[in-house]
Amino acid sequence: MKSIRIGSLIACMAVVCALSTGCDSILTELLETLGYTSGTPAPEKPQLLYPHLDATDQSRTPLFSWECDDSNPEMEITYTVFLERWDYAGPQYEYTTGDKFLSCPITLESETMYRWRVKATEQHGLGRTSDEYEFTTGTGFNNPPARPKIIVPVSGESYPPDVLIQWTCYDPDGDELTYDVWLGHSPAELTLVSEGQSETEYHAQSLEYGTDYRLQVIAHDAESESEPNTYCTFSIIDQGEYHGVYCELIVHRTQYFYEAALTRVDHISARFDSVYAPDDPVNPLRPAAVVCSQPGASGGYDLVWQDGWDRYYFNAPLAGYFLGMGVEYFFDITGADGVPSLVTEPIYYLECRPYITSPEQGSYVTLEGLEVVWANYDLYPDCDRPVRIRLQDMGFIEWTDVDITTENDGSYTFTAEDVAGIDPFVYQLQIVLIVETRENIAAAGYDPRSFIETSTWATALVFRNP
Repeated sequence: MKSIRIGSLIACMAVVCALSTGCDSILTELLETLGYTSGTPAPEKPQLLYPHLDATDQSRTPLFSWECDDSNPEMEITYTVFLERWDYAGPQYEYTTGDKFLSCPITLESETMYRWRVKATEQHGLGRTSDEYEFTTGTGFNNPPARPKIIVPVSGESYPPDVLIQWTCYDPDGDELTYDVWLGHSPAELTLVSEGQSETEYHAQSLEYGTDYRLQVIAHDAESESEPNTYCTFSIIDQGEYHGVYCELIVHRTQYFYEAALTRVDHISARFDSVYAPDDPVNPLRPAAVVCSQPGASGGYDLVWQDGWDRYYFNAPLAGYFLGMGVEYFFDITGADGVPSLVTEPIYYLECRPYITSPEQGSYVTLEGLEVVWANYDLYPDCDRPVRIRLQDMGFIEWTDVDITTENDGSYTFTAEDVAGIDPFVYQLQIVLIVETRENIAAAGYDPRSFIETSTWATALVFRNP
């Protein structure tokens, strides 16, 4: 009743002011007396989400949900849901809640059209009401899944050609959901790129530079499917386009057997680049400082800038290895030179420690049909993480096109297809086994491809026969 009286009083004052002059200050003083300030506007208009407009075959106990901006800490908002039959042939129901959803407390009539709306009211009685949606019930009680809400990409934004698509969704009945992901250049050219997946993310790779994409995600429960997500179109940057600071943060251990002795060397490195796209030159940036630490531990490793490498770096040659396996590390970056400050999330440093037992160091080999054999020098007898097998041209110190991910079962044999892209005149190659954990960095000012990675490497230097 207090809210109604205040609202009526404000309305009356507005009418009086409309019929007279010079009362703006009086109205402002009254509002401030009642607790209003010029920085406290009315609540945002609620946007109805579920049931959708003109939805059919809806549950007889639907879950109503809506969106409304409640980020203003000075505003305490409550919501009132109004529900009635479309033909006014029954009572009108009103339910008040502090949440932005409401499970219908009554069982609605089957195959009947209803209308509903939501009013958002702040603590002084000022409110906004949503549009009105109609929906029709079915005969059963299963609710279809809610419409998926896309988190990344943001509609209208530009992204690199590798995009980690992410969304959220819920089922009113708590059913397990699966998702179909459709991607294409226009609504008429969508392609099903993933069907029936349970994860709420999809890694779209090698998209076309300088093009627009349309994204559609549909959720399924055991009996029905959701409406597709709301309109989402994003762009892929042109090749070489600036897109934030690209950052590589790497913690890794190189280890190998040489003359029956296990050799290990630990490294920490951090590289920052103002432009990063395939075939582009490196444009190094230098923040003020980079420190790598363990959560909860005192101190850390202060990385040192290496002019020749254009990156921060740390190792301890006399100690050989100093990183603790099976623990977490994070980077603390002090910004400068266009690099934003950043404290990363901790990332797990693997306990897997592979080393190559065959071929021997310095062997002369033919790569096609060559079997690479390794073992896990580990605290545990097995390591179920996949390994990457890569070849590095030691003449030019660059990676070849060989990049194979395989199960960590101790061996792999190169096929003709694996080594087809290697120059037959290159005679000095490095076989590298990599076991890694890698996460992208989602932070303002950083390119979405930026990452923090922990890995263990095992290497064997081989000489390929001409």
